[in-house]
Amino acid sequence: MLTPEVNKQLTNYSEDDNKGGWGTSEMIAMGVGCTAVVALITPTEIYVANAGDSRAVACLKSGSHKELSFDHKPDNPDEKKRIEDAGGFVEENRVKGILNLSRSLGDCEYKSDKALPPNKQMITAFPEINKMNREEAKFLILACDGIWDCMTNQQAVDFVNGRLKTKSRVSEIIEEMFEKNIAEDIHSSNGIGCDNMTCVIVEFKS
Repeated sequence: MLTPEVNKQLTNYSEDDNKGGWGTSEMIAMGVGCTAVVALITPTEIYVANAGDSRAVACLKSGSHKELSFDHKPDNPDEKKRIEDAGGFVEENRVKGILNLSRSLGDCEYKSDKALPPNKQMITAFPEINKMNREEAKFLILACDGIWDCMTNQQAVDFVNGRLKTKSRVSEIIEEMFEKNIAEDIHSSNGIGCDNMTCVIVEFKS
């Protein structure tokens, strides 16, 4: 969703702007953003860095799940405090009533206060980092919110766990997950199952 400032810039945009500056990557970075969740896997540890509401969930060998990231939403107390300290506000669980995330890459319009360090901006790309012992994990799911809008953490873990023994490729499990979650009728789904879906499954071999 574009903010009033970006809409203003787009209204004034012309082909000549493409010759440098605002018409190209700077314009895109001001009004467009994305989340990020990444995992660094060592022989002994799993480190996860997250900014936004993409999510990393590990399946423990017991079959239960372990959260390795936490969604960054504007109404989270710590996130809301940073937003307000930076001169913003939260309305209807959105930053300035517009953006439904409190951390992201891009969205530079919300990161323009030169008096503040990057991690104190209204929207920040500063990640939250968590870790766990690799030996405890059977597999790791990294997915965007299109998946988590449709499945709980445990439902996703159970879905994958129940198919690992019967599927020759992990990619087949992801395909089935998408088929299960993608809305068949967008008009009756209330938006659930209509969002972008991206998923990576990392299986740890014994």
